[in-house]
Amino acid sequence: MKTLLLCASLLLASTARATTSTCQSGSLSSYLVSSFACQTGSLIFSDFDYRGTGQDASLISVTPLNAMDAEGFQFAASWNAQNQNGISNSQDAQIIYTVEHAGGLIDSLTLSFSSMVSGSATAGVTEQFCLGGPVSSCPQVNQGSVSVTNPGAGFTDKAFFSGVQTIGVSSVVHVTSSTNGTASINGFSNTFSSPEPLPFVLLGTGLLGIGLMRRRFHRR
Repeated sequence: MKTLLLCASLLLASTARATTSTCQSGSLSSYLVSSFACQTGSLIFSDFDYRGTGQDASLISVTPLNAMDAEGFQFAASWNAQNQNGISNSQDAQIIYTVEHAGGLIDSLTLSFSSMVSGSATAGVTEQFCLGGPVSSCPQVNQGSVSVTNPGAGFTDKAFFSGVQTIGVSSVVHVTSSTNGTASINGFSNTFSSPEPLPFVLLGTGLLGIGLMRRRFHRR
């Protein structure tokens, strides 16, 4: 059923694919080109932007994730903060983009990360998302957030919502050493899932029924 849904989604999105490349592994800087858009699975990503301290966009690697019903990206870099003679240090990064389902809806997103801390240092990723459009002009009623921290709430967070075709995402990475510790984040990932539209479920059920009827007819 998932294969049928993906094929139908790609067929409906044929026009969009004509001007959209396949997402490739590479540096984030290659995604920051004006009017850039790429597709992995049934999702189209565009409107990339980056702001950060301590890490240039060329040093952040982007890997597409295309597992069925868990499509998205992994962002990897060495965000590090280490105290120097009792003085706290920190690094920040913000990655912004928009994701659109080609011919369907998105009903959840998952944020996860890998980090290490010592002393009273902290590491975390906080993600703001906008249902229906980019985060830069998002009505408050459409806003939501997920976050992961170490030490803190955990390494994975997930948000569920009514299906939308487009989501704007703003991920903020932050590491702080405090005065007696170190903090690092090796990377984080975003994946998105989508519901199975009822028409495809009904189509699959109908085809199954026809197959059973034919088997009974031939047995007679």
